[in-house]
Amino acid sequence: MPAVEGIAWTIYGIVAAVNIGFTRYFQNKYESEFFATFITILALGLVFSTLALLPVDIFLVSSTIDQTKGLKKDWATPDAIETMTLTMSIVYYVCYGLITLFSFLLIPFAYFFYEEYDDEESIKVRIWSALKYTSFFVAISVLLFLFGLFLKPTTKAPKIDLDWFKKLLTDSHGEKAITFVVASLVLLGMLVFIAYTAPGLSLLPISLIKGRQRIDAESEDVENRLTATRERQRVIRSKYMNRAMPNRDQREIEELEDEERILSRRLRGIQQDKTSLVQRILSLLRPFEVSLISSLWTYLSLLDIKNKLVSTWRPAIMLYSCFGCLDLLNHVSTYTHRIKESIGSDFADSVDKIAFAICGSQCGYVIHHSNMFNPVNYIFIKLQTIFPLDYVFMVGLILYFFLATMSGVIQIGVRFLWVTLFRIRKGSTAPQGLLVSAVLLTLSLLALNYTVTTTVAPGYAHFGSQVYCNFTNAIGDRDCSNHAEKIVHCDIYGPTGEQMALG
Repeated sequence: MPAVEGIAWTIYGIVAAVNIGFTRYFQNKYESEFFATFITILALGLVFSTLALLPVDIFLVSSTIDQTKGLKKDWATPDAIETMTLTMSIVYYVCYGLITLFSFLLIPFAYFFYEEYDDEESIKVRIWSALKYTSFFVAISVLLFLFGLFLKPTTKAPKIDLDWFKKLLTDSHGEKAITFVVASLVLLGMLVFIAYTAPGLSLLPISLIKGRQRIDAESEDVENRLTATRERQRVIRSKYMNRAMPNRDQREIEELEDEERILSRRLRGIQQDKTSLVQRILSLLRPFEVSLISSLWTYLSLLDIKNKLVSTWRPAIMLYSCFGCLDLLNHVSTYTHRIKESIGSDFADSVDKIAFAICGSQCGYVIHHSNMFNPVNYIFIKLQTIFPLDYVFMVGLILYFFLATMSGVIQIGVRFLWVTLFRIRKGSTAPQGLLVSAVLLTLSLLALNYTVTTTVAPGYAHFGSQVYCNFTNAIGDRDCSNHAEKIVHCDIYGPTGEQMALG
């Protein structure tokens, strides 16, 4: 148990470091505020914490089954499973409740609190102004909650009185209302998924294949610093359009002008270096990098050095291989999806779910067997026999989609239709841009969970690596001791006593 707690705290530490590093890497050092930065870090931490729920949920459910017998383990009593289910439900509600709180209250408040910044305004005035604008988002959340609480299918008109209201609250305990609010956020998340994750799934592999040369990275860094310096000068000058500038700001303007001249000279030097003959040769050799590395690897194997390198760098090679396999799976899935789309079978798939669903909308149009081949789901089911590769790939798949969303946000920027509101750039991103990007990543997380469980790997996401014994002996007990071939993967028709599908 102490070892598990140590691993958990280590993971939390890594997540916190990643959140802080991400925020500090992109934020503008001239336009940063503690509260906006703090809320951004907390929002990103919430995103990563919620991302971990699905793999943990799948692992806990699958751990109740003895893979060799196809039966529940001895400790997996109904009470233990009920406790596990209740605990996971509470964690889900807490995480999604916090997502709602951040989306409708904390992030809008931090955004408007920074927008109201003025040297002549007190903190109290800024807080009241921010609360005034944030109340609009709070009102929307309250309306959504009331819609989810009161709107439900019924066969007869209810008698609206105090007893009816008490029964309404006690029957659902607000669960339906919270679910409706989260579903509304999922709908917005699907728009983010389409606008940012979809392009990111192409931009991320291209950027990994293309790579980044050192001179390109230096050029982008100088350009970002130059843009931030000019923007800071513009902000200071705009504050004193019709009045004299204080000596403190005047000195800052002079320092910024000096920095701008230095950066401009450095940028011109970089542009000259990029057009040099050496850089052109390196650019031409970039597509042949894989071939050159393979040739070097073959040469090292002849010198018997390869085994030493593999043993030394085995963890890095395994990690790189996992992401390479995930990239391959993504391309296979995307290619299959495009073929389906080209022949109109996406529509057929939807009709298939609607027409042949086991229990209709009550269970999300679950079908027994899809007529469409899903390569990702197939590979997950096959990997469940090699513990813990299926869980590693599930975590990797979720991280891959998340990184694709981040890549889309960074490459495209924060936009409304064709109007670019904020650019996400190293060292030059405004606090408002970081807050809005945190909202986009949070909403895409909701859509990601829905997509993984319904489209990417629906069979594995619902049942994990659960199996059950599909053989009954003469006395009516399930016993596959001598019939291992009768141990099959769980599906919607599996015995309810031997499986527990994810909610």
